Amino acid sequence: SKRESDSLADWQGTSQHSLMCLSVRSGFDLFLSEQDWPENSEIIFTGLTIPDMPRIARRHHFQPIGVDLDLSKLEPTPNQIHRLITPRTKAIVVAHLLGGRLPTSKISLIAKKYGLLLIEDFAQSYKGQLISSGDLAMFSFGTIKTNTALGGAIMVIADSKLREKMVSRQNQW
Repeated sequence: SKRESDSLADWQGTSQHSLMCLSVRSGFDLFLSEQDWPENSEIIFTGLTIPDMPRIARRHHFQPIGVDLDLSKLEPTPNQIHRLITPRTKAIVVAHLLGGRLPTSKISLIAKKYGLLLIEDFAQSYKGQLISSGDLAMFSFGTIKTNTALGGAIMVIADSKLREKMVSRQNQW
């Protein structure tokens, strides 16, 4: 409705880094739509992730690359990530699932070393605080989430110009 869209526009105008979306999937789609990466660019995904996320990457003609997890900790090792990085790698997506948080300080250093974007999908771990070391943090509020609003998502985008482009594209929807 007009009232809801005005309210959404007002809220988004108060934060230079946040964007409300229908879902994390729609926000990730917006994010990838604004990347000027060559076809077949690679995005590394942690081995335990929401299956739709690599599908969305493929739909944008990017290659999802899975990084295995150390099963004793359910997290990737820095060496595993290093081995997967190629000149075509553009980003690393870390999914925080099952109420837990993966340590991202070493992954963040790897991303910076190689000039990669770090994307954090706080799929099932948001507990009211924002602690992100990445370029994009995605928070979902669906019915099975730690903090539910029965739907919706918030993207926190480090680059305010990228956020403006995402808002503009979303408004065209």
